[in-house]
Amino acid sequence: MRLIPTLVLPMLLVANGVAEDHGHDPAPAPKPPAAANKPAPAADPHAAPPGSEPAGQGLDAKRALERLMQGNQRFVIDVMNKSHKDADRRTEVAKGQHPIAIVVCCSDSRVPPEQLFDVGLGDIFVVRTAGNVIDAIGLGSIEYAVAHLHAPLIVVMGHERCGAVTAAISGETAPGHVLAITDKIQDNLIGTEPAKGDPVDQAMRINAKAVARQIAESVPILRPQVASGALGVVAVRYDLDDGKVELIP
Repeated sequence: MRLIPTLVLPMLLVANGVAEDHGHDPAPAPKPPAAANKPAPAADPHAAPPGSEPAGQGLDAKRALERLMQGNQRFVIDVMNKSHKDADRRTEVAKGQHPIAIVVCCSDSRVPPEQLFDVGLGDIFVVRTAGNVIDAIGLGSIEYAVAHLHAPLIVVMGHERCGAVTAAISGETAPGHVLAITDKIQDNLIGTEPAKGDPVDQAMRINAKAVARQIAESVPILRPQVASGALGVVAVRYDLDDGKVELIP
């Protein structure tokens, strides 16, 4: 039998994971470095509290629009429900809001979106200006509701016999700061050709569609959301006489 030199033997034992005993306890295994005391990430002030309803109340743009139109049907026949309009709902939304849609509409007192869509507290995020026109502040409000509240739908709503649109096409110069409103509406009408019918109603339709387009094409926040399919934008018309809301094609 071939003898292994004694100098080689300890090396083989170590290589095979066996420590040679020299009468001393083996050195303790090194401890893993202690985890750094990193501060906890800051809570998102817009995040939904645990157990709350999901963003957009679990609806995508299509289903959110369906819910709004169903609510309008109830409004038209005067059979409105009490959902989301009681003290329990008030307590619930005090913890956070998750609107199903952003409604951009006219400030006209006859066009209250919560009523004509038969929705309640925390259901829609509303931006109202005369003539439903938008500026940087309006866009910022919309962007907030999209980026932080994750509303899946934007509805731009014009309405029958709109006073702001009437003033914009009257040919007269509007007084004071009303001029800023009529100027925006006139800009939205440039290069368009109204269909036959009531000129105010046709101009209102064109204006609502133009505003919807401006919102959908706005950067840096809204256009990517629309392009990805996460956000829908539509224009609608509200009829003052029969209370119906219809899509503007």
